[in-house]
Amino acid sequence: MWLFPLGQAGRRSQEEKFSEQAMGMKMSAKEKMKAATEQVLGRAVKETGQATGHRKTAAKGTALGTRGRARHLKEKVKDKFKR
Repeated sequence: MWLFPLGQAGRRSQEEKFSEQAMGMKMSAKEKMKAATEQVLGRAVKETGQATGHRKTAAKGTALGTRGRARHLKEKVKDKFKR
């Protein structure tokens, strides 16, 4: 998790890299959290869209949930190849 905004041209400073390492967060852990968040948010948006009768909102929620499941699957495959 970045504590500072990105520097020039999207590069992170040494302090940002150090703070990320100090937190003990690996990239795959962040991606897994992002995948879980997308799945939960997608489910919530889909249910809200269905409850209010907005088909477009429900479809967006489905798409967001699908993107989260795809991201989760990608991380599982990466974990298999790390071993």
